[in-house]
Amino acid sequence: KQAYATGTVQGNDFVGGLIGFQAGGTITQAYTTGTVQGNNFVGGLVGHASFVIITQAYATGAVQGNSAVGGLAGVVSQGGGTITQAYATGTVQGGSEVGGLVGYQLNGAITQAYATGVVTGNSSVGGLIGRHGGSNTDSYFDRLTTGQSGDDGLATTDLQAALQANFDPAVWGLLPGQSYPYLKWRFPQGPSVVSGTAIDIPGGNDRLGVGQWYGAGEETDVVMRALGAGARLEYAPAIVA
Repeated sequence: KQAYATGTVQGNDFVGGLIGFQAGGTITQAYTTGTVQGNNFVGGLVGHASFVIITQAYATGAVQGNSAVGGLAGVVSQGGGTITQAYATGTVQGGSEVGGLVGYQLNGAITQAYATGVVTGNSSVGGLIGRHGGSNTDSYFDRLTTGQSGDDGLATTDLQAALQANFDPAVWGLLPGQSYPYLKWRFPQGPSVVSGTAIDIPGGNDRLGVGQWYGAGEETDVVMRALGAGARLEYAPAIVA
């Protein structure tokens, strides 16, 4: 519980920003911010999750691989596996079974989740899930920032206007018109928002987009590289009632 990793991870198969392969158990209140690169079963948080319950977790780093590549998890398999109250914001690149949140959902359930990072691949590509095999409820992706289309896609303004119906307000927070939903356990006072024109940053796969937000100490390298590339940034401190 409340585990995190910030470094770059590289490997072959079963590569994750925090965990490469996990069978059973739970991953709760965890996050990663580093870039993850591998071949098969590659995820921003976990490469392959079998019978694992993932809740209140997120990943913000870029993820790159060949097959079963996801912003949060490469593969979610078996009937007991769930992802609840989670998100991914990093760029995801792969060949097949490539998703903004999950590359290959073999089974299990996903609920109260979203993805915003650019997603590119050759086959079985989705803004939220690359290849579906389980259930998906109350989960979405940003059509504009991911570059993908589908029934679960929403406009940026819709995702940032207010919490989506059935997103638990005890768990999620949002700065209306400024941010995507954030997890209150991680940002109890609210996040700080960095906004500006979306650009590709030389030397990396990260993408800075309008309405992206960062906690203290997170993604400083992304912001600095963006400034060096000529981005125009505006800082808006969180306002807590």
